[in-house]
Amino acid sequence: MKKTFIIIAAVFAMLACLSFTIKAYHDPETVILGSWKEVHWEYERVYHSAHIDRAITSDPKEVKEMSTTDLGIIDAESWVFNPDGSLILSSQNIKKQASWKIKGRGNILMITYDDNRVERYNIASLTKGKLELNFDTDANIRGIAKVSCVKI
Repeated sequence: MKKTFIIIAAVFAMLACLSFTIKAYHDPETVILGSWKEVHWEYERVYHSAHIDRAITSDPKEVKEMSTTDLGIIDAESWVFNPDGSLILSSQNIKKQASWKIKGRGNILMITYDDNRVERYNIASLTKGKLELNFDTDANIRGIAKVSCVKI
C-alpha cells in the first residue's frame, strides 16, 4: 500500500513538473507576433577583402545602408508579424508585404517576397520585448550583421 502511494505521488510530481516546463516554454511563432521597431544595426567583420575600396565600420547607419543596398537585406524600420503568416515592412519611404515562417528548431526566420526572393535570418534572441536577428553577408565583405528590434 505504501509503495503504491509513493508511485502515485511520484507520477503526479512528474506531471506537475512537465506542465510547468511546457508552460514556461515560449513558442517563437507566438512570441514574434505583433509590431517591432528596429533600434540598432551592428556589423561584425570576419574577413575584409582587398577588393573592397571602402572601409567598413560599426556605425549603425553605414551598416544598414551597406546591407540594404549591396546585399538586398530588408530596408524597413517597422516589422509587423501577423498570425496569418503575413509580414508588413515599412519605413518612411516604403511599405512592403511578405510572408514569414520560423524554421529549424525555432532559430531561423524565413521571409519570402512576392517575387519568390527568400531571406533567411538566424534568430539570436527572441523574448516578449526584444528580437535580435543575425545574417551572414556575402563573400566580398564576409561578416555577420545583426539587427535589434523592440516590441512596440
